[in-house]
This record gives sequence, structure tokens and C-alpha cells, in this order.
Amino acid sequence: MQKHYTELGVVIIEDGDQYSTDFTKCLRFLWANSGGSSQESPVPGHPRTVPAGAGKEVDVLILGGLGGRVDQAFSQIHHLYAVSAARGEGTEEKDARGNLYLVSEESITFTLRKGRYVILTPGWWE
Repeated sequence: MQKHYTELGVVIIEDGDQYSTDFTKCLRFLWANSGGSSQESPVPGHPRTVPAGAGKEVDVLILGGLGGRVDQAFSQIHHLYAVSAARGEGTEEKDARGNLYLVSEESITFTLRKGRYVILTPGWWE
């Protein structure tokens, strides 16, 4: 399968970490390479996909959230909590990681910090 994708021009990054899910590895890559002043590409031999100097905050929209294996779902919930906790309860200060949104056909899952919110969904006015 790797040969097939390589022939299509897909950059393949090998990560031997057997203690993290693929989801965790993707988030770690996004957050580590989301900006800063370095002109160097996060993938050796390939151009940067995120411009150097871009804002470090990256909001991530995960389609198909919470579907599949239960251990993977727990990992996703863990990341929602960890990102929220890193930002500090009750503060407006943004963490470099931004927000995570798990989206499925029937729901959207995200965390809210302490405070007051109004969340409008399709059909709320009917």
C-alpha cells in the first residue's frame, strides 16, 4: 500500500511510536509544525505546507469523530479534555493548540470552559 501512495506523490512520514494512536500522531505533527519562524519544512525534502511565521493556533475539525474502536474514541475524548485543560479554566487566553471539534453525522463534540454560552444548532428556531 505504501508503494501505491508514494507513486501518487503522497508524502509518507514513518513514526515508530507504538504507544500513541494515529490520531495522536497527527495532532502532534499538526501542532509541532503549525507555524513559527523556521523556514525549514517539517517533512525533509518537501516544501512547507504551512507558511513560516503563520499563527501557531490550529483549530482541528475531526470528521467521523468518536466512530470506530472504543480505545480510539477514548483517545479522542482525552485530547478534547487535555486541550481544554491546557488553556486554563475560566480564561480567555488561547493555547497554541487551538480547539478540537469531533464531528459525526449526528453530533458535534467539543469542550467548554467555565462560563456562560449560547449554542445555536440547525432547527433551534422551529
